[in-house]
Parts: sequence; C-alpha cells; structure tokens
Amino acid sequence: MIEINFVDGTGPVSNFIEFWTWGDWSHVDIKTTRGWLGARANGGVQIRPWNYCTFKKQETRTITLPEEQEQHIMNWFTSQIGKPYDYMAVAGMPFRKDWRDDTRWFCSELVIAGFQQAGIYLLNTDHMNRVSPRDLYLSPHLMAAPTLI
Repeated sequence: MIEINFVDGTGPVSNFIEFWTWGDWSHVDIKTTRGWLGARANGGVQIRPWNYCTFKKQETRTITLPEEQEQHIMNWFTSQIGKPYDYMAVAGMPFRKDWRDDTRWFCSELVIAGFQQAGIYLLNTDHMNRVSPRDLYLSPHLMAAPTLI
C-alpha cells in the first residue's frame, strides 16, 4: 500500500495554490519508512521528518498495488530526491503551465509522474496542463485511509 498525505498549509504560497486550484489542499507527500517524500519550495524533492511542518488539516489516501509494482514506484520516487522545486508550476497555475518537465517537480506533479512511469494513471492527464493537489485528491483510484480508533 502506498500512502499519499494531503495537507492544507498555513502560508501565502499554500493560500495561492488553494485559490488557483479551487481546492482545500496545497501540498501532497508520499509516506516512506524514513519520513515524508515530496517536492517543496524549501529544498525541492527530499524526505522530511514526520513532523516537519504544522498544517491546518491533513488527510491520507492510499492505493494498493502488487508489491513489485509498489516497490518500483517507491524506487522511482527515491531517485527523484535532489531535483529542484518547480517554481514555474506555482507561478503558472493561473495560466495552466504544462506540468511535464521531469527536471524539476511540484508536489502533485511528482506524485502523478511516479505512478505514470509505472503504468498507473491516477488521472487522465492527456489534456491536463497542470496537476494540482486538488486534482490528485479527486482521483477515483485513491482510497481514504482507514481511521484508527
């Protein structure tokens, strides 16, 4: 099972992303054994500690695939560590910038690309010029994580 963490951030960039994507989410991360892997403005693609930030809200969605495919996807995510943040993705949100630049990543671009390179299409991105956290959250392939009581 791969876990994707959706968050509502507290800063002006988070507010900008939510406004221009008509959504409640400003960021997504992938859960790893060492922390959250994602692309953020302060450092690009990296793994951050579980408590790296305080959010207004967060929700985890999951997808279960065959173990070999999950491992392939997680290896790809790890191979992206060190790539820069895609500032143009944020700046281009009002203008629908094309998201398919694999030399730099915005959080939801990274997640979609990771699954697509393994043949898993969480969204039909053929005609999408941007992929936002909201778009990813609405994927019919992601399940709400079970609530622990």
